[in-house]
Amino acid sequence: MVEAVKGSAQQYLHGLKDSLYGITHIFQLNKKVNDQNRKKRQRLQDDVQARRYRNRFEARRPLHSNSTSIQKTTSSSKSEAGLLRGLGMNTAMSLMIWGSLWMFHGYLTPWIQYRLEKFMSSSTEEDVKEAHLYATDTILRLFFYSLWVLPLHFISKIVNSLYFVGVSSAIYQHYRGQPRGFSSTGRMLADFIFSSVVQTIFLVQANLVLEIPYFGHLSSLLYGLHYSLLYALYAFEYKWFNMGLDFRLRVLLVETHWPYFCGFGTPLFVCINLTYYSVVVSGCVFSFLFPFFIISAIKAETPPQTPAARLRIFDVCMLVCDSVCKRYLSSKMTSDGAQSTAPR
Repeated sequence: MVEAVKGSAQQYLHGLKDSLYGITHIFQLNKKVNDQNRKKRQRLQDDVQARRYRNRFEARRPLHSNSTSIQKTTSSSKSEAGLLRGLGMNTAMSLMIWGSLWMFHGYLTPWIQYRLEKFMSSSTEEDVKEAHLYATDTILRLFFYSLWVLPLHFISKIVNSLYFVGVSSAIYQHYRGQPRGFSSTGRMLADFIFSSVVQTIFLVQANLVLEIPYFGHLSSLLYGLHYSLLYALYAFEYKWFNMGLDFRLRVLLVETHWPYFCGFGTPLFVCINLTYYSVVVSGCVFSFLFPFFIISAIKAETPPQTPAARLRIFDVCMLVCDSVCKRYLSSKMTSDGAQSTAPR
């Protein structure tokens, strides 16, 4: 028992250390990726020049193929070299949303309420003043969030999703070579839908755990455990997806090595909760920090053994998702069978 607790603590600290790799090595990694692609382009250019000298009149076709490969390498290097540029754009969008919220709540709303109080006469009753101020604040919030914050937030979500995929592909190729992926598009799509549903149910489970009465701090610890494992799964999925691992195997890895993955996801969970102001602000913090954890996850190596027993924390979510899928498929097959046996 003591050895299991000691080993779990060591793996937790190991995951905590691995999660900080992306933050501490982003500049070095960006330089390595740029140097690697510069060498690739130089080798291809040297090969083209050598072919020119060897055969000046019959080298059009191979020269064309090598030129095409140079163009592909150049375009891929631009996307890979944009780690810091993409991170800067991601940070700028997050700061724009955060700064606009700060300006609105800290300066614009108090100034409008102050001018409104000045505009209303002193003979106006306090209840009427408070009703007017409350209505004004509600209308301002409604227009501000619906016309500025939410559209900008959704745009940043789309941009960040594309940026996360670009970062994961570039870093994966740098450390582990060409991604293998899934054998078919249908299997990849089914895996994506199944994982999205399970993760959504897991979010509901985490928030239900927090509401358990009479548990006190234990509920908060279980809540933190849920979110730490979920954030670690988010980060490692970009690596495992490129390796072609299906979702059930990914969940098995997280449940088997849960002390390590709990430590890996703890920094992101703590940062989001310490800066929590609203869902939008927490989304900005997540968007800013998450690329670093993708880099850390791709570089990290999961410990081969774990001293703790498997934590089957996803079992309920998997059972619910399996039952929903089976019920949907059975109803679909029943309706298709009824249509095929209907007289024509």
